[in-house]
Amino acid sequence: MRESDEDGQLPPCKIALETKPDYILCTCEGVLDGPALLDLAEKSLRNRLDHNLNGILADIRKSTSELSMYDAVQFGECLAELASPAMRGRIAIVHDHRGEAAARLFETALINRSFTVRLFSDSKAAASWFTGKIDQDPAGRQ
Repeated sequence: MRESDEDGQLPPCKIALETKPDYILCTCEGVLDGPALLDLAEKSLRNRLDHNLNGILADIRKSTSELSMYDAVQFGECLAELASPAMRGRIAIVHDHRGEAAARLFETALINRSFTVRLFSDSKAAASWFTGKIDQDPAGRQ
């Protein structure tokens, strides 16, 4: 369980972006709500395009989702408006068991809008996907 502040509230989402040779690594820590998710998507996508990289690796293992199915659909719509299909690249989402349901919602919403998305439980497998050297399935199993 996540540590809460004095009021019992979980901390807001902190987003960190790091440029890797083939992708933008985006890590999230805290509560991932609608505004935080849109901020994450916009920053990640712009950074990927600025550096002409293959995609975005979003590591959400240290975040907690407070998003509904409706939020996932709205997120897909907003992200589709930010980039034409030719500019989208790949999106890898690294999650743990707690975040699997939310990750699957976003995967479906993005695939339905012509994004190339895969879910991973292992960050090394996700990173390998951008170079085409993946030797594991998306769940990280050998």
